[in-house]
Amino acid sequence: MSTDLQQHRPTDADLECAWGTERREETLERLLKAAQHGPKPSDTVRRKVLARRAVLLGSAAAVAYGFTLLGPESTTPRAEALDRLIRSAGRSSAATISPSEYAYLVVEQDQRDPGVGQLRSTLESWTDIEGQIWRRDIVNGKVRYLMFRTPNDAPLAPTPRSVAALPTTAGSLRRFLERHTSGSTSRNEAIFTAVGDLARTGFVPSAQRAALIEVAGSLPQVTTTESGRHTLLTFRDAATRPGVEQTLVFDTATSALREERSSAPGSAFSFVARTVIADVRGFVPAEVLSRAVPQP
Repeated sequence: MSTDLQQHRPTDADLECAWGTERREETLERLLKAAQHGPKPSDTVRRKVLARRAVLLGSAAAVAYGFTLLGPESTTPRAEALDRLIRSAGRSSAATISPSEYAYLVVEQDQRDPGVGQLRSTLESWTDIEGQIWRRDIVNGKVRYLMFRTPNDAPLAPTPRSVAALPTTAGSLRRFLERHTSGSTSRNEAIFTAVGDLARTGFVPSAQRAALIEVAGSLPQVTTTESGRHTLLTFRDAATRPGVEQTLVFDTATSALREERSSAPGSAFSFVARTVIADVRGFVPAEVLSRAVPQP
């Protein structure tokens, strides 16, 4: 079974293994220093990826797909580009997960940090209808097996039932996110992070998906541009994170979240996470089930 669609920062759970709290804080400190003072070997560069513990279950095509290089940025006005993406989200369809199926996601990450070197990761996850998640992570060649249990009653739980209960209008959804997000340097950054986390999942219904994109695009720190077949929402806040950019890259036609980026212009630091498979599977491999270590 497969569909076109598009919830991860980590929220906590998806990147928690590869990006624990201490590591995220250290990387953020480096990133801010790099943006303010330029790249230095001793600077600590840090990437603020996903703010909460939640699995990054991906958005979009029901089969593996490759990424093409982004073309030149379009001169399409911001409002027009954002409206086009919102309309695409309204026409999208979410993955339907039955009690015997699992949302399957593969995310490839590439971090380049002058302080710690290059980190390449592949995060492979299976999520059931109740929100239980099994993961197989390969980080610089080392394999880890994890299991997470996310309660459906958590306000921003990355589960099919919880996501389906989100508000369906941008105004209501923004107020909801203002009440239930935290962990960033500003309220608007926390909202932007939450939008990426939720949009990453392949089971966000079309009305909620459109509202999420509208909320992110309406933030004063966000600019919307089109580049080839993609629409980019980029968050910049000179007051709290000077020089730092966080970008969500959506497929304009399907509203699928294809890529997430974080960078500090003028520094050697960069982070890219690409969703390469977002599908529905009928089983979790026996190797993963037998080796997965339950996480708190």
